[in-house]
Amino acid sequence: MSIAPPPAYPTWPPQPYPPAQQKPRWRWPAVAAAAGVGAIVAGLVTTLITYAATSPEPAHTTAPAPSTVTETAAPPPSPAPLPVAEADAQTCRAWRNTDTLFTAAAAAQGVIPQGMTITDPAVQTNPAWKAGVLRASDLYAQAANTFASQIATGTRPMLAQVADTTVSSLRTLAEAYKSFDPISGNAVPVYQANQKALDWLCQ
Repeated sequence: MSIAPPPAYPTWPPQPYPPAQQKPRWRWPAVAAAAGVGAIVAGLVTTLITYAATSPEPAHTTAPAPSTVTETAAPPPSPAPLPVAEADAQTCRAWRNTDTLFTAAAAAQGVIPQGMTITDPAVQTNPAWKAGVLRASDLYAQAANTFASQIATGTRPMLAQVADTTVSSLRTLAEAYKSFDPISGNAVPVYQANQKALDWLCQ
């Protein structure tokens, strides 16, 4: 009779199983994902830069200040020339009115004592005498402006030129009296010479 071998019993404690062989991990999905995210960010940055460079400037809400335009009025047209005879008559009428103002100016300065001129220091210290000289200055200026505005267009040349010279002499008198200038002594004879010429031309 054969003897059967005793049954094999498991050893205790049980032996651990051999570690399972780990499969190598594949990292390419993570690398691919990172590369994709980088590409998206780079594309977004490029788009933003391009938009900033090409987008128009924002419109200003403040309206620009209105510009001021200065218009110079055109001078009035010169009147049409009158016939010579009519123009001469108008100029001579203006002269007679002017001569009346000159006479009034002479009367105004008549408050100065005889033999005293407007350049005498005493004239400027006396209120009545000074006022008389300044009144004469105003009348000379008024006579010059009145005569200048009434010399008719079409006046014969000689009369027109003497009239213009008379206007200048009256303005010189007005300025000399206003400033108490010693030149006033020479301005009077110039005016008187023009006065005689106009009296003769307007006969």
